Amino acid sequence: MLQLNLTTTPDFEINLYQLMNRRGISNHVEAIAIAVKESLERTTDSPQTFDFSQWIGCALKKPENPHPQFKTEDAIWE
Repeated sequence: MLQLNLTTTPDFEINLYQLMNRRGISNHVEAIAIAVKESLERTTDSPQTFDFSQWIGCALKKPENPHPQFKTEDAIWE
């Protein structure tokens, strides 16, 4: 097993602790290993596809503004 000694910046430490808190990780080594693994997975050569079909119509589910600042789209440019 490789032993790696790092000198880190304060920003790195803040980001590392945020990752550990959000994921419930108690070990620095495990947190760094997870971050490296996930970073590598995101940078693979295989293209990722995203399905946003569930987003269609989401904005229509919210009620319209009862007191809009502009009555029509043309009024925005007047």
